[in-house]
Amino acid sequence: MSKIDFKFPLDSVSGKIGDLVFCDGPLRTYVRVYVPPDPNRIINENEKRVRGNFTRAVSLWRTLTPNYKELYKKFAYQTTKNKKTGWNVFLEDYLGWLHTYNVQQLNEIFIKFFEYWASGEKKEQAWEKAMEEVRSQK
Repeated sequence: MSKIDFKFPLDSVSGKIGDLVFCDGPLRTYVRVYVPPDPNRIINENEKRVRGNFTRAVSLWRTLTPNYKELYKKFAYQTTKNKKTGWNVFLEDYLGWLHTYNVQQLNEIFIKFFEYWASGEKKEQAWEKAMEEVRSQK
């Protein structure tokens, strides 16, 4: 990927110009070549499941309070030295745990997790407590 330093009075560029797509990400602006979707492509069951999981993760992120999003933002900044956003770290957590828990269990764990994390627990300890609490309810 090429890096472009803008030397004119624009902060960022986004949108499509010809075959180039300019994307204004949270950390930088990047450019990629537009690839139109293939209308003949068949989506298999595994891809449908993955897309569904991603959709659920995005939906959960959108329901988070600004305080909970700020927890992830601070955690991402501290642990990745500003290379990932809170959104990225949240998606990694949620999608990673979906291999172990079903959606309903995972949503319950996340609710408890945020309660513990917001109260000052370290992230790993908040996870453990939330998982144990949801397990003990079953």
